Amino acid sequence: MVNERLSREVVERRQAEAALEKARDELEAKVARRTAQLSAQKDQLEGIVNSVDDGLIVTDASGVVLVMNANAQKFAKLELAQARGQSIEAVLNHPDLLFGISDILARKESGIRFDFEVVEPGLSRPGIMQARTSVIAGPANQVEGMIFLIQDVTRLREMDRLKSE
Repeated sequence: MVNERLSREVVERRQAEAALEKARDELEAKVARRTAQLSAQKDQLEGIVNSVDDGLIVTDASGVVLVMNANAQKFAKLELAQARGQSIEAVLNHPDLLFGISDILARKESGIRFDFEVVEPGLSRPGIMQARTSVIAGPANQVEGMIFLIQDVTRLREMDRLKSE
């Protein structure tokens, strides 16, 4: 009777261990699949961000850099890998761009455009860049972040100047 009960408990324990091992294996497989999916999505997002011809900076609502592409690097004092998680003030080295972005972050407004000049070696005139903003809105329409797109508008401004002369 005691042996029979012990045998049954041993069998039940082995069955429970086998079921637990099977559940663990299934969970590990699910985690591996999800990790692969997330990695693929991350690679796809990085590909999209780096394909944008203009400078792109994405911040959270408080001005911490979440994403920055290589074309925005020329306005930064930090490398791309170091910029993520830093305040916009710690990242940007162009005073006019920093002033404009800081002002817009304080106002949290979308659709704002502002121009700033960039002096590049070898050019007779400074280049003119334009930054445009978009708000990243959350589910309750609260501001969760900002997108800043920085485009070279030197030729457009030169054409405008020639038309007005």
